[in-house]
Amino acid sequence: MQELYYTDARALEPVFDRGLAILPSDRRETVLRMRRLPDRLCSLAAGLLLRKFLRVTEPLARGAAGKPAIPDGPEFSLTHGGTLAVLAVSALPVGVDAEPLERGIDPAFYPRILTAEELSWLRAAPERRFSTLWTRKESVMKVCGQGLALHPGGFCVAGDTLTLGGRTYSLCSFVIDGHAVSTAAADPAPFRLHAVSARALIG
Repeated sequence: MQELYYTDARALEPVFDRGLAILPSDRRETVLRMRRLPDRLCSLAAGLLLRKFLRVTEPLARGAAGKPAIPDGPEFSLTHGGTLAVLAVSALPVGVDAEPLERGIDPAFYPRILTAEELSWLRAAPERRFSTLWTRKESVMKVCGQGLALHPGGFCVAGDTLTLGGRTYSLCSFVIDGHAVSTAAADPAPFRLHAVSARALIG
């Protein structure tokens, strides 16, 4: 079973200083570099999720491609966007991404970053959102550890699975608190979703 923990970062504003004080030094510096309070809160929430569920109290190690890792620990992926922070944990490689549902880009750019099949998927139903496709792409780039070195227009995320580099990943998308959240995982088992309160993160 795979776990997905998420929290509304806005709830951390009253306890910002308390949360900041218990973060590892690198995450604390990252939070304070953010200029906007919403961004600071999201970065704080992400760090607190790592501390709470993966016992991260020191700067993270980095893999060969720069992907954060915990030596001898589980696979994980962390994201924050809008007002949401999300942590995915699995025994096998995993990637997660979150974006506000309403966030998008000029459709004129679609052909540069979406495949023909994805364009058809997007246009087939008015309720479908670009943010859903984009978070699926980001989750794939994360699970592979390549980031934007993997061109987003070079693979299709319109299906339930995707094979890259000889490995098959299961793709899944959710809507959580007005955000598109997507995962790409080497483990085909479903995720269990856990809403986490600010009180639980600080306590």
